[in-house]
Amino acid sequence: MIKNIFFLTFLFLLSCSSSKNDYNKIQFTANECPDKAECSVEIFKGKDLKITTYDNNSIGYDQIDDESKTIVRYQFIKNKKMMETDGGYREEIIFVIDNQTDFKNLKDNQLEQTKMLFGRYCFCRGQTGLYRVKKGNLQIVSLNDNIHFNLDFTIDEVPQIIKKIAVKENKLIN
Repeated sequence: MIKNIFFLTFLFLLSCSSSKNDYNKIQFTANECPDKAECSVEIFKGKDLKITTYDNNSIGYDQIDDESKTIVRYQFIKNKKMMETDGGYREEIIFVIDNQTDFKNLKDNQLEQTKMLFGRYCFCRGQTGLYRVKKGNLQIVSLNDNIHFNLDFTIDEVPQIIKKIAVKENKLIN
């Protein structure tokens, strides 16, 4: 009897698993990335950004469901092993496109259409957090569920390492 209870408990634990549907997330690693760093792009289909500005003028965002939108997030991570001890460095670009977009060329203030944000995360007092991208050029081509883009941008508020990103045929080129 005890063996049967143990077996049923073991079988029950094996059958439990978390949901594998990560909001239609597609992720790929960069083929070209600055030395000693990791770069990746994540595509979240059916998602939009809800941007919040707080009382201290800092910015945050949440992903919300919207079948007509897709979120694109690029991350550059340097010293990943040291992130836990405040020795790491990460930059992030995140923006939204309409799923109906075939081609777009956006410049400077037009980037607001994509809700584009730049994030800088490090032990850099007063120079971390999210910032709206207001200067740059973004070219997007969306064909057959593949998103290709070229981004050239600058941020005045904080220093940045990544200034150009190109994703073409699921290959990332800095």
